[in-house]
Amino acid sequence: MSTTAAVVVYGATGHTGRFIVAELRRRGIATVISGRDAARLAALAAEWTDVVVRPATVDDASSLDRALAGAAAVINCAGPFAVTGGPVVEAALRAGIPYVDVAAEIEANAAMFADHAAAARPVVPAMAFYGGLGDLLVTAAMGEWTAADEVHVAYGLSSWHPTAGTRAAGQVSMSVARAGGCGSRTARCSTTTTRRWSRIGSFQSRWAGGR
Repeated sequence: MSTTAAVVVYGATGHTGRFIVAELRRRGIATVISGRDAARLAALAAEWTDVVVRPATVDDASSLDRALAGAAAVINCAGPFAVTGGPVVEAALRAGIPYVDVAAEIEANAAMFADHAAAARPVVPAMAFYGGLGDLLVTAAMGEWTAADEVHVAYGLSSWHPTAGTRAAGQVSMSVARAGGCGSRTARCSTTTTRRWSRIGSFQSRWAGGR
């Protein structure tokens, strides 16, 4: 295992978090697993004995500071990002390290860019299938071009089976959109709803119902 400063994966016990931890370990990068559920973190550490466990919750800034102490970077995999993004990125900035997340929530991402465009350390939201992949595809397609007037990126899915976490994040994102946006800080976007979506038929029914 690498002796360089570790990468903290917040939300390490979730679907995406486990993939990221596995990849970091495969590359020999020291890894700290963090999140809200200490028992699930301990179970994961029993499976992967070379990781360090540091539980933390987004409503306890000092626990986040302890989780990120001495780290090289943090990857936030814990949605809803409208709830977790603000506290985790603020902890990253206090620690002086880069922040990356895998959010697909438009409102949370827009607020993150607006709030932290001039941050002293890199703040990179949406580095996943919806966001980062599209950015990489556009960069590759543009080649030597230095600018473009407009870019359209379309995603075609033959099927989709969102996790419970993805469905919860989508519900929060929709409630934020109905309320008119996130405001000035992503940490304030904490309202949830149990209402099912119906405006786009099968697509939103599949998201809300998990089919």
